[in-house]
Amino acid sequence: MVARKLNQNRQVIDLFSGAGGFSLGAHLAGFSTALAIDIDRDLTYSYKANFPNSKYLTGDLTRLDPSNLLKYAGIKPGQIAGVLGGPPCQGFSYMGNRDPKDPRNQLINHFFRFVRIAQPAFFVMENVPGVLDKPFKKILDDGISEAGSGYDILGPLIVDASDFGAATCRSRVIVIGYRPGLVDALKEKDVDAAKTIRRATVYEAIHDLPGLRPASKDHSGQFWARYKRKPDLGKTGTYARRARKAPTDDLAAQFVRDAYAAALVSGFQLTKHTVAVLKRFRTVGSGATDSVSRCPRLEWDSPCTTLRAGTGKDHGSFQSIRPIHPEKNRVITVREAARIQGFPDWFQFHPTKWHSFRMIGNSVSPCLA
Repeated sequence: MVARKLNQNRQVIDLFSGAGGFSLGAHLAGFSTALAIDIDRDLTYSYKANFPNSKYLTGDLTRLDPSNLLKYAGIKPGQIAGVLGGPPCQGFSYMGNRDPKDPRNQLINHFFRFVRIAQPAFFVMENVPGVLDKPFKKILDDGISEAGSGYDILGPLIVDASDFGAATCRSRVIVIGYRPGLVDALKEKDVDAAKTIRRATVYEAIHDLPGLRPASKDHSGQFWARYKRKPDLGKTGTYARRARKAPTDDLAAQFVRDAYAAALVSGFQLTKHTVAVLKRFRTVGSGATDSVSRCPRLEWDSPCTTLRAGTGKDHGSFQSIRPIHPEKNRVITVREAARIQGFPDWFQFHPTKWHSFRMIGNSVSPCLA
């Protein structure tokens, strides 16, 4: 998106922010997050550790006045560069019940209601492909109409995170709106031009990460390990070298920076498998699936399948199915999942595996963002 005419400050507001995948993508693209909003305290547990200079608010967007939120962020209507958001997709997802009456479906409308009042130069909305099916497509169309007539709309487009640098196949719908007087014209070919030449593999994503054995637990319950191996030379090491880059000046709290300087990386909580599970996992070949747990064995030379999130306390507390490591007889760690999704190694998650995998599985891949 070329925004030479954009006179506003280069700030965005991230709605339904979760862990902050969209926020991170914005920062890496040269923007900063003025305000992030989400209702789930567990999903946003580490937001301030990752974005210490951004304002964050826990709240229900259906009950919040957009005008008051702008005041809280210190921004007037028309002054914000962008509004980003991935409204909850559970009601549209092929993995769920796809109930047209699911109240979460209407959160798309609240995203666009916020856009109408905030009047950003552009907006980007993300959701699952199921939102394009009947009867859900009308909800999306009505939402886009709610944004107002001042925007040129690109999409809905179906994109895949693996085409934009993530080591996971994750198909999503995006809708981009922009004000022609502030942002140059944007076409589908411009989005296609941002795609990578080749898809990253699981090997490229995780080959250099430390194992579980040297990890140690800190006072917060987080498990840290030190790098023992350098990324491969050449193209196969590009992904890992990118993941190991230091945070920019506007990102990461001081304790995160201190850990990074000490070559420490978090996310190595151990999953204790029973003897029976370990015995089964030994029989699961590359690319096959365990018949009981339904955990798939990852393949070194391919992208990962879509990482699933599981559910929060308000919807049954179901943990997600986690892939099995390509060669070790265990499910992947939080850090391995984060790498696959495209998060850098300094990025922090929840001390528990359950909420960490929810954070990762619910997030927009920063590569795509």
